[in-house]
Amino acid sequence: MIADVRTYTLVPRKMARYLELFETHGLPVMRRHGLELMGYYVSHIGPLNQAVHLWRYDSLADMERKRAAREPTSTGPSSYLSQKAWFCSRTTRSCARPRSRPRTKPDSTAPGTAGTRAPRRAA
Repeated sequence: MIADVRTYTLVPRKMARYLELFETHGLPVMRRHGLELMGYYVSHIGPLNQAVHLWRYDSLADMERKRAAREPTSTGPSSYLSQKAWFCSRTTRSCARPRSRPRTKPDSTAPGTAGTRAPRRAA
């Protein structure tokens, strides 16, 4: 499983219109082509005017196949992508994969931790 993390920096005061556009035009197209939305966030603390989408795929090949199938429906002056361009000043994208297993205790071999122990309490 991989997550395609897309961060859209929006033109100030355009967030409400962008969210409406995504929910009414973008999301239905994505779902029709099998894209699975894992999460949908807007900035609260930190950089302002950002919307973050997390899309789930089984693999990079799955992502390429689904996005390629969606492309023909994403062109033309009235398409979602054409309209979205009026609201976005910057787009960044990254892919992430889950960690195989979370650590349950600190790694004693990590730099700066070798030989360190909690102080003993006096009896």
